[in-house]
Amino acid sequence: MAIAYLRKALLRIARALSDDESLDEDECDALVEEWANLCPHPSGTDILFYPEKLSPRPSGAIGSDGMSPDDMVDFALAWEPQTLAMKVVERSGGASVGYYLYNLDAPGIPKTQVATSLDTLYEVGTVVVVALKGVRLADGTVVETCFDLGPLSCGRILGITAVPVGTRVPASTAENSAEPRGEREPPMTRVLKS
Repeated sequence: MAIAYLRKALLRIARALSDDESLDEDECDALVEEWANLCPHPSGTDILFYPEKLSPRPSGAIGSDGMSPDDMVDFALAWEPQTLAMKVVERSGGASVGYYLYNLDAPGIPKTQVATSLDTLYEVGTVVVVALKGVRLADGTVVETCFDLGPLSCGRILGITAVPVGTRVPASTAENSAEPRGEREPPMTRVLKS
């Protein structure tokens, strides 16, 4: 999708949601869904509704007024897909829900939530490589935000790494290898070569 077209579409949505108080709930929901589908930034609709929680903080987010529609679109389009080392700060889920949900952190990156199968287990404090929204993996898959396992997943954990948190890591250096908790290798887990 050409950047000019994407910018125009996102701006139309941001302006309608910011300026048009006559929108009914269905129209508003449709615009929010369209933004979520088009927005390249992993923060997605948080840009529209919670600009004060974004990281790094956008320059247009001032006081309670938040960002202008132009600021929202600029922030969304400034996202660069990347694969980097992030620290597991929280793990929830388990057998009772059928997945693990990881909250991950790295400097200058939005707080990231990733869901994995039960075959994939990382302890809090572990540093993992995460492909964030927009990264094209070696198999041609493009990482997107999704609800494949139930909760929102904003990236894909590729495996454990020894590089410092925040370090960019080429996705192409990952290989199929893992610490599975079963007989089969989990498809969403890969670890970096030593």
